Amino acid sequence: MNKERENSSSIALAKKYKKCRECEKESKEEQGKGFAIEDRFDMCSPECERKFYIKDKECGECKKLLQIDIRELQSGKLECSSISDSYKSHWNSTFFCNEICKNIFVKKESIKEDEEYQIRKKERVHGRIRDLIPQKYKTLETDKTKILNENYDKSLFIWGGVGSGKTVFVTSMAKKYIRDDVNILWYSFPALIMKLQKAFNSGETDFNTGKKITPYGIAEKIALSEKILFLDDLGAEKITEFVKQIMYYIINEREQRELKTIITSNFSLADIDRQIDPRISSRIGGMCKVLKFSGKDRRIEG
Repeated sequence: MNKERENSSSIALAKKYKKCRECEKESKEEQGKGFAIEDRFDMCSPECERKFYIKDKECGECKKLLQIDIRELQSGKLECSSISDSYKSHWNSTFFCNEICKNIFVKKESIKEDEEYQIRKKERVHGRIRDLIPQKYKTLETDKTKILNENYDKSLFIWGGVGSGKTVFVTSMAKKYIRDDVNILWYSFPALIMKLQKAFNSGETDFNTGKKITPYGIAEKIALSEKILFLDDLGAEKITEFVKQIMYYIINEREQRELKTIITSNFSLADIDRQIDPRISSRIGGMCKVLKFSGKDRRIEG
């Protein structure tokens, strides 16, 4: 009974109308006398089969006209025909008449991709410098390049008199990190304290979390960030208990977690120890290499 049903189904299937996939001619012929049932052999003649499966494609490099058999492409018999083996089964692949053309094309594409990457990187670097570095220092570069290179990739405490080149030095270092695709945070410490004080009564909420913005929430993000932190002009603001607390919290957390931090100040560590908080000077000393900048105020020279 089952066998009779199978035979009946086969005959019914064979007698269904089928269109030639090339010329769209119709047939009712039974299997074996007309078209095959399988779609990929559904052609009315060898000529239509050839027209359907064999297509003209240009060599990706020299533009020579090639005849590509889709069946060989689908079965993987076409070797070295496309840029990537993963695209061998795709008709939209780029084909080549020989290995020489393929190698030339791939080399050109590699150069093109590198050029495009460099353009995108330049745009990305420009945008990050625009967003992070103070306007005055976007194009200024330090003349202390040897010291910069010797201390690149280190936590630093840079102190010295007003106008000794500290900020120019650290902005030059920050720009170098940005060009090297390293993420940084930049804060002028007096501006940061103003931001924290303002957050006490702002009532603003964080766009990403929906939580209320608080001074300690801001300080926590800075303290725990794995980005390289630049704190410029530490100690320039009035030293209140709130300022001491924030300063100690940020520096202590970063020292404990060994997070790279670069600080500038007009105060030496001894000054910070006496005038601000010995705990802060101790943490900075344990975390940072100390550099002293000296000289006349460059802003008023001449």
